[in-house]
Amino acid sequence: MVSSTIGSVITNNSVHPAHPFIKTLMAIARGMKKDGFSDAEIAKETNLSLTLITKLKQKQPTTP
Repeated sequence: MVSSTIGSVITNNSVHPAHPFIKTLMAIARGMKKDGFSDAEIAKETNLSLTLITKLKQKQPTTP
């Protein structure tokens, strides 16, 4: 009997964090959020899950 394991699965709606390019997609999503795109638009364009997009926080500028 042959058994196989599935590492990470890509669905139509989301990309799981196991992919090496996730940080790039997250940076793109942060930029889109900063530019005023809606969470649904960001999720559609980047294929990241909507829950991940809503949890993104914009970096606050630090003042000395």
